Amino acid sequence: MPSLDSIVLELQREALDRKCSVSDLLRRAMVVAQKLKLTEFEKWIGNELEGYNGAASEVPAYRRVLGQVKVNNPYRGWMPMTFEDPEEAELLSSRLCGQSVAELEHLLSGKKTSSALLMSFPPDLERDLMKSMNPVALKPFLQVSASSVFGILDAVRTSVLKWALRLETDGILAACGQCPAVT
Repeated sequence: MPSLDSIVLELQREALDRKCSVSDLLRRAMVVAQKLKLTEFEKWIGNELEGYNGAASEVPAYRRVLGQVKVNNPYRGWMPMTFEDPEEAELLSSRLCGQSVAELEHLLSGKKTSSALLMSFPPDLERDLMKSMNPVALKPFLQVSASSVFGILDAVRTSVLKWALRLETDGILAACGQCPAVT
């Protein structure tokens, strides 16, 4: 059975290894957080693994993506949606991304960081946006770069690394003789 000190060091190594998926890294961090009874960090890990399904206020700021509202014109292709109010355009060009880390990893699989991703609007907002279009209502999307989604995953990886380093600094490794074994 590996001891808690070795799993903390392993967590640090995996956080530095881009070949290790962020979802696998979070699962290992969940084991450490649960063994140490660190409920706040365990809750954060759970939200990252399962997605932020609660209030938007729970979604961390590093999960904000910026893009451009576009519509797919059947004759001209993708076109930016125009707004009379620049504040409305700015507001709609930014979105908190609450999907699980696994969903984000899947979205990016096989994509170049220069690729574009499309995010749907909530049904009520989509309906309102389509009502404002004349003469033809086209379905609006928020177009974001794949690199912005990659940035979310990188922020999660960095958070886990900082946490694992802080565990070491706080003496978790030195006190390992009193720590429960990790299975």
